[in-house]
Amino acid sequence: MKGWLQRSLARLRCTEPFIFLAIVGVAYLAAAGAPTHYVWINGTSLIAAIVAIVALGPVRSAPVRYVLVAGAVALLALTLLVGPSVADVQRWLQMGPVTVHIGMLVLPALCALLPSLDDRIAAIVMIGVAAILALQPDAGTSIAWMIASFALAVRAYSIWIGIAFVLTLLAWISAAFGALAGAENLPPVAFVEGVFGYLLRNEIWWFFPASGFALWLVFRIGSITADLAAGHMLQSFTYGLFLAAVLRDYPTPILGYGAAPILGYGLALGLMELQQSRSREFDDDDFDTY
Repeated sequence: MKGWLQRSLARLRCTEPFIFLAIVGVAYLAAAGAPTHYVWINGTSLIAAIVAIVALGPVRSAPVRYVLVAGAVALLALTLLVGPSVADVQRWLQMGPVTVHIGMLVLPALCALLPSLDDRIAAIVMIGVAAILALQPDAGTSIAWMIASFALAVRAYSIWIGIAFVLTLLAWISAAFGALAGAENLPPVAFVEGVFGYLLRNEIWWFFPASGFALWLVFRIGSITADLAAGHMLQSFTYGLFLAAVLRDYPTPILGYGAAPILGYGLALGLMELQQSRSREFDDDDFDTY
């Protein structure tokens, strides 16, 4: 019991930037007069994410990794088949009473798992995800995935990953041109998009902790995992999401309203081997891993 508690606290310390940013987001939603269910959904998602960080562990089994990756890609593809369409845009799935942005839910976990796969399989996944994002279309998540793919290509030294990155780049260019041409003509949603701009104009005292914790997360997340390739891929993906949120009306991850990014990052961090999650007083073998 003592060992489990120490391990849990160590994992939470590693993920402080994410947890603090999500807490600031919940506090901002409450203080800014967001609908009550926005606050409750983000708050309960944060609790679930913390549980995932503590309860999960690195995936040791190769077959389980492949099953998880296949399930994530299938879930993303389902948005094109059965997802609700808003102005010809299909990025979501209806899960009970909540509409979930699937890209933000599954792609952080893919960043955590993809570097450990065979290069040829990883390349196929990279290309498939890029194609789905371009078809949805979702230029914001697409640029994040393109930047994450570049980070993997730089570290992998693999011709397959290199080719996949080039095709991912082309898919993003297609999505970006479509967005500029009006293919993603969605009205901005309060408390979801443009959060940093809103805080800078109207709630300056919330802007500083929000931007500070967001920068801390971007810089810290690449070094908290023992698998540097996975850490850098997730770091690059995070940078891309915030970049898209600042440049255009795309959802502001973790800080703005939305369960998907909070749950997605909780799952990804839970599946990673965190640098400081070991202690002299216990060994990871004392805990179940997948």
